[in-house]
Amino acid sequence: MCSRYHYQEILPERLLRNDVALEQTLKDITENNKKVVDALRKLQYENYKVNNAIDSIERKHIYMEATFDDAIKTALTNVFESQFHSMSDAGCTLKELDGRVDVMKVT
Repeated sequence: MCSRYHYQEILPERLLRNDVALEQTLKDITENNKKVVDALRKLQYENYKVNNAIDSIERKHIYMEATFDDAIKTALTNVFESQFHSMSDAGCTLKELDGRVDVMKVT
């Protein structure tokens, strides 16, 4: 068995070792906490950048759809106008031919 004196000698040593271990643990926890906070800040910044990129892409997508719709409408209008003019020109040509045929029949 250990004497009371022996315990009185060991106790301060144990307290000192525990105090040093606790100080080291606190230091490690503080360092880890700082790293975690820094990582979270970086993550928040990256999240902010990604959200901005998504917003930009959505705006560009809407703009491109509108531009594409306008281009299609313009192309269709041009095609219809071209066909209308072609048909009008063909109609005039047919009327002229009918008139000439009528003239030829009379003579």
